[in-house]
Amino acid sequence: MKISHKLIVSYVLIGIIVSTVAFISIDFTKNTLVKSEGEKTINFSNEVGGNLINDIKYRVDEIKELSKNPTIIQEIKKSNSFYDSLHDIKSTIESRDEIWRNNFSEETNFINEVINNPASEALNQKLNFYLNEHENKIYAEIFVTNSYGVNVGETGKTSDYLQSDESWWITARNNGMHISSINYDQSSGVYSLDISQKITDDSGNFIGVIKAVYDSKEFLNILVKSNEHFVSEDIDIYLIDDKKNIIYTTSDHPFSALLLEGFTNNEYGLIDNDSRFVSISDKIKINSDTNTGLAIVIEQDPKKFFSSINSFIFLISVLSLVVTIGIVLLGLLISRSIVLPLRVLSKSSDDLASGILDRRISLDTADEFGELGIKFERMRVLLKSKNEGLQEELKKRSQRLQDYKSAIDKHSLVSITDKNGNIIYVNEKFCDVSKYKAEELIGKNHRILKSTHHPKEFYSGIWSVISKGGVWRGDIKNIAKDGSQYWVKSIIAPLLDDYGDIDEYIAIRTDITEQKRTEEQLSTALASLSHKSSELEKITNALDESAIVAITDNQGRIISVNDKFCEISKYSREELIGKNHRLLKSEFHSHEFFKKLWETISSGKVWTGDIKNKAKDGTYYWVKTSITPLLGHDGKPERYIAIRTDITKQKNTEEQLSISLEENKKVDKLKEEFMTMISHELKTPLTPITLWAGALKDENIMGKLSEEQLEAINTISNAADELTCLVGDIFDSYKLDLNQLKFSHKKIDVDELMNNVYEQSQKICEKKGVILENTSQKMDTMYGDEKRIIQILKNMVNNSVDFVSPNDGKIIINVSEKGDSLIFSVRDNGIGISEENQKHVFKKFYQVDTSTTREHGGSGLGLSICQGLVIGMGGNIWFESKIGEGTVFYFSLPKNKPQIESEFQKEYPNPKISMQNTLN
Repeated sequence: MKISHKLIVSYVLIGIIVSTVAFISIDFTKNTLVKSEGEKTINFSNEVGGNLINDIKYRVDEIKELSKNPTIIQEIKKSNSFYDSLHDIKSTIESRDEIWRNNFSEETNFINEVINNPASEALNQKLNFYLNEHENKIYAEIFVTNSYGVNVGETGKTSDYLQSDESWWITARNNGMHISSINYDQSSGVYSLDISQKITDDSGNFIGVIKAVYDSKEFLNILVKSNEHFVSEDIDIYLIDDKKNIIYTTSDHPFSALLLEGFTNNEYGLIDNDSRFVSISDKIKINSDTNTGLAIVIEQDPKKFFSSINSFIFLISVLSLVVTIGIVLLGLLISRSIVLPLRVLSKSSDDLASGILDRRISLDTADEFGELGIKFERMRVLLKSKNEGLQEELKKRSQRLQDYKSAIDKHSLVSITDKNGNIIYVNEKFCDVSKYKAEELIGKNHRILKSTHHPKEFYSGIWSVISKGGVWRGDIKNIAKDGSQYWVKSIIAPLLDDYGDIDEYIAIRTDITEQKRTEEQLSTALASLSHKSSELEKITNALDESAIVAITDNQGRIISVNDKFCEISKYSREELIGKNHRLLKSEFHSHEFFKKLWETISSGKVWTGDIKNKAKDGTYYWVKTSITPLLGHDGKPERYIAIRTDITKQKNTEEQLSISLEENKKVDKLKEEFMTMISHELKTPLTPITLWAGALKDENIMGKLSEEQLEAINTISNAADELTCLVGDIFDSYKLDLNQLKFSHKKIDVDELMNNVYEQSQKICEKKGVILENTSQKMDTMYGDEKRIIQILKNMVNNSVDFVSPNDGKIIINVSEKGDSLIFSVRDNGIGISEENQKHVFKKFYQVDTSTTREHGGSGLGLSICQGLVIGMGGNIWFESKIGEGTVFYFSLPKNKPQIESEFQKEYPNPKISMQNTLN
């Protein structure tokens, strides 16, 4: 029977035990009651809030009217005139403010003038009116200031004389009015709502400010009156501020303000273990620009509207117990038929991930797991077949590369040095020419072969090029062990390690001693030609023996060739005389190539270079050519003499090297295709495993599982997740090896990036009881690949989580700025890394603990991938660690998009693979 059929049987059994309709009815009834009562109390709370707003607006209008009192305006103008007449206004105000704040007896003349003037009397009359009419002054205090912000009149001595540095005074002056939220007024000593109004003269000019401290106890009276008019009984009304602190309430047993956390305005619900039902009004606003920060809360007992369904709930509870027992029994039966096949598939996934392809996968079930097992087995067979084919192809290509190496060793001098220039490999040809044995050269520097022919700057120039990743080409004169000297045409290229750093240098040389000797002889002969014509024949004979020689007239027509010229071109002397060198043209070189050659020699200069020619029989050959113009008395060329050396073997060697590089690229492509196939074939079966594992944990499907069952399913789910991560890591690692990982550089908000890393890593830290902190300061933006930076930081955090104590472990992430770079770091207080292990940290698949019982997980790819990603984005990565104290991993990235590709990287995208595979 299929899993879907088993689940259907389970649902039918559950449906027989209890009626689902009852649950829906109870839930619907309960929600309807809560919604009805909530909407009613929300409306009432907003109505109470409206009463408060109307009262505040009335007080605002009252203060506006009071600001127009002629007596008050007269006193303000009088005070402004006094200060306008002063020479040093600031000093007078500061002096009076000091006296005011330190004098509490009110015996100073100017203090008495402020407290007892007509303006103060007018303000006190207002308070006395309310006291007589309502037995409440309504306002805790009222006072006015002049245009300089100093007190002119007040109902009682304020704490300060100068008010112009207060925000309410500045706001009222600039905007015309300021209304505060409820807070403690230090001057009046009460919780109040402050109303400040700008005062102007008849012309609309600013002359002062009036402030009234509205005693918030008046709000309590409004709440009590509102409570008396509510249609329901047993309700209490609360006034809260914007921090949900309770300011006033009509309740004798108020709840704690902490119970309102998580509630928003215009929301209702149950609190205090469902013993209280509360509704919160909208924020009380005077207008769209003025928010008091206040809100109304209505509290009532929920028992009165839940009492009618309590008996029904009890009945359903009994039925639920019965259902639970049935689900547990049924779950045990079904889970056994699911978990066992999943364990087999999990073990098979581990085998495939470990490269074990010979173990057959079989499930003796006739459901979807059986079908999945068949697909796993097909995938295993396919992977095994493709792996065997790939191994065979790699074997053939390795043999071909070995053949290319043999060809190079036969015709060229090959040596490899470490990054410091010390020789670590030479071939037999190198030993034959240098007269040294291999053991005499290994570990030595090339200075052992250095002749005195080249200046110090010559070698400095070579090192400058190759140490920066460039390729150097040129001719070098060396000295052999027996003291003889020889010339080599050299190509020196750096080989990069897995991290893009220079690891070794390879030098491929061709012995051109005979060519150089011929050129030297020719140079000597030409210098003394006019004085030693008798030796011309000797020189000609020497050239005929070692070089290909041709002489043309000033139009390029051949007038003389030696035997070696005829031998290599396959033309007879008669066929060549009178002809142009176009007879040998191979079509390999462009028209511009020959045009520049002709421009050089026709201007009287010597041209040197390599030319590919075509012989009479159709074969091609390469010659290293030196064309020298012979000048007449007028300084213009009369004839041209061309001395050539056959370098066909050298060119063929270079071509074979190029072919080997192309072969390596094809192998790299095969690796990439293989990895893509592996990734797809492994991830495809993991998707149903992950989905079914999630379904098994859903209590609505399988019911409540035992701890053993849940642990088994979690093991499967975690194994599938780890395998998915492993496949991703392997794929990233191969992409980095092939230099094909692409980076998407864009503008990044660094603060948001660090917050994302913190939020995404917090869950795993909390799960293991590890404290995670983000100590980064506010940062500017940067350019980089946000996804890869997050991947690096999460990798480092996950790595630290494995090596810190579950009880007192602590991990700190941080980013700081240094010059044009940002320095990211992940610090932990874990066990640390020993000096022995530190040098291996960034190696692939390396584990600090490699025993079969190691406590810490991971594939050993995480830090290797981190290093590759950092270097790929133009940065550096390093770490500091002490045993018993912890470890800090750092990496730096440029704030702007990096330019990291050298010329050698452009020519050889992965020189480490290309060069070394060719030579080994």
